[in-house]
Amino acid sequence: MKQFRHGDILIERIDTLPSAQPTENNLLAQGEGRNHGHYIEGDDVEIYLANESGTESHFLNIKTDAKIRHLKIDSKNWTGEHHDISIEPGIYRVIRQREFDPYLRTIRIVKD
Repeated sequence: MKQFRHGDILIERIDTLPSAQPTENNLLAQGEGRNHGHYIEGDDVEIYLANESGTESHFLNIKTDAKIRHLKIDSKNWTGEHHDISIEPGIYRVIRQREFDPYLRTIRIVKD
């Protein structure tokens, strides 16, 4: 199984694309309180929003090579963190990293 880690997201190859809502927004995860995010960029990438109740945030149908990039939200310039990762064609799910807070006894999404 092919996997890619980019900051607080995991991109994992899957066999079939589940039924999901398509979106044009290529921002996969936004950083907490800072002006940056993880973006998917490519010439032929279909992006789908996953059901919020699951661990996945998005599904990707990448038809030609694409890149995951860590960019400033306002300017789309590279942040200097998390180098670009090339992703080959295929179907993927995007999983947001979660952590358990033992004091609050809750699970929350990690935001870098």
